[in-house]
Amino acid sequence: MGTLSSGQTQRVLFARMLVQDAQLILLDEPFNAMDSKTTQALLALIHQWHRQQRTVVTVLHDDAQVRQHFPHTLLLAREVVAIVKRQGWTVDVFGIPAIEHMTPARIAPAVERKFLAIRDRYDRVLVVYGDCGTRGALDAFLARHDLDWRDDVQGIIVRDGDLLKVGDLEVRIMETPGHSSCSISAYIPELKTLLPSDAGGIPIDDAIFTSANSNYTLYQESLERLKDLEVEYFGADHHGYIVGPEARDYVLQSIAAARKLRTRIETVYRETGDIDRASRLLTEELYTRHPNYFLAPEIIVGVFGQMVKHIAKAMNG
Repeated sequence: MGTLSSGQTQRVLFARMLVQDAQLILLDEPFNAMDSKTTQALLALIHQWHRQQRTVVTVLHDDAQVRQHFPHTLLLAREVVAIVKRQGWTVDVFGIPAIEHMTPARIAPAVERKFLAIRDRYDRVLVVYGDCGTRGALDAFLARHDLDWRDDVQGIIVRDGDLLKVGDLEVRIMETPGHSSCSISAYIPELKTLLPSDAGGIPIDDAIFTSANSNYTLYQESLERLKDLEVEYFGADHHGYIVGPEARDYVLQSIAAARKLRTRIETVYRETGDIDRASRLLTEELYTRHPNYFLAPEIIVGVFGQMVKHIAKAMNG
């Protein structure tokens, strides 16, 4: 499996399901890295399973596929859905594939393509976004299409060392790059609460995954900045909250996990001498240890690709 491309791996998994002849079929981003011809063939297979009254549960980010091929849909977009409910709007909600977020340069073009595809169907289109490391490209896209900010939404620019007042609480802002160039953390001293977003390690079963996508060295340096904070509540990205003794030691555990993973990446790259192959092998190792990890392998291959590329550059001087 380690020598197969992402698309070939998906085909093998579909073949395995055919042999198993199961009544309940769970698919997580099954069409990533597949060409359109293969995707259509597999969609036809899913329709056949549906006619056979099998239950097919699929996680997708392509809303067009969802609308065309899957009759029952559950939308998981908590922040956007919360805004819609609060305003009492009747709306359609669209997104872009999660894998586009792995490369900031691809985000704005993907959002623009989606906007151009739907804009003629609606009187008003609301774009909800964060900069996500695009360095202003999303703002430029909005300007090209004369899309205005809502007058009732305002924000402020924050930077390292800023202190924000939230009621009686003081929030300290820290720039903690490494996962992305724009990663920030927030610390609330009175509550002993650290909200590091992607700058902290991600819990994965009984381990910690350090997703240092853009710059592994900066990621490790950012963890070192966080280690002396007094923490009773740790907001773990993609997970929830860690509390008590585990929260107090979590940054130190993340530092150890980051050091261990970096050593492993260096070893695999040294053995293979190839960034793509090393990324695939590291991804296979991750899913062997944690087969239920919530992100699709195609996304993790991209994450490892970025990490291996940075570390390889550091190793080669």
